[in-house]
Amino acid sequence: MAFLGWFLSRNGRRVVVPDLFDFDHSYSASDASKTGGTKVRRFDEHLETLALVVRDLAQESVAIGGPFEVDLVGHSFGGILVPKLANLCDRRGYPVRKVVMLAPGGPLISVNRAEPIRFLKNPAEVLDKSFPAWVPTAPMKVATDIALSVLLSPNNINSHFGFYYEEYFGNVEDFGTDKPTLLLWGSVDSICVPRRGAWSFLRERFPDVEGFWVEGGDHNIQIDSVVSVARAIDSWLDPHSSCTKNSLAWNMLEKSLFFTARKLTRIDFATTPQVGASSWNLAEKASLKAEAETRSKL
Repeated sequence: MAFLGWFLSRNGRRVVVPDLFDFDHSYSASDASKTGGTKVRRFDEHLETLALVVRDLAQESVAIGGPFEVDLVGHSFGGILVPKLANLCDRRGYPVRKVVMLAPGGPLISVNRAEPIRFLKNPAEVLDKSFPAWVPTAPMKVATDIALSVLLSPNNINSHFGFYYEEYFGNVEDFGTDKPTLLLWGSVDSICVPRRGAWSFLRERFPDVEGFWVEGGDHNIQIDSVVSVARAIDSWLDPHSSCTKNSLAWNMLEKSLFFTARKLTRIDFATTPQVGASSWNLAEKASLKAEAETRSKL
């Protein structure tokens, strides 16, 4: 998130990027003397820690006599957290102004493919069944072991298996907000693919939502499309002032990262989630086929 945060800070904003405690994507650890040795792992625990960050910022702002409002921006797993965090802050009296979701996962994405799960559970058996008997699989198994040592790192394991299914995908309680919300999604996102019905669900849960496809952007649009994402967030957060206050440093960085300036296409939430010429249709067809095959085997 470094480039994105740097871009937004160049226009006079204070940007705070908190780590999630005990989360393997991050570098922070909770204080065992205060938690009794229990790690901060569950979804609601992450929300509580982030709410404390907002609380401390609010108290600090009041102490120096300044106005305080916070905008929440989250990517992927963070994209699921921020609307829930906005609701929690409302209940606690911490002022939240706007919400930005970048390629969010959770209840918005499609997870129907059984083959990858089978492979991860028993790769050697899957490889043996995938090739004719006369094909030597020993070299493939060695390569697979090397690849899985990277794929099944603590970082990735925590992301995919660290939460109960209901927490990450099934729990839609409090997922949504009446705060103005911006959704940015890479048109060729290969990790978070919008499920059928995602747009109607969004309209119901986010009455003030506006969205854009980042054309050619993959899942990490805050990296591969950082100029477009920063421009979109900056102008959406403060539409009347962002175009006039771009700093020299902002403009220089934009020019050096010109290859991350991608076209934005407005999302029509009245239609089925489709991304034009992107990979969405192919991904959805493959997902439906895998789901049908799984049902037939059951």
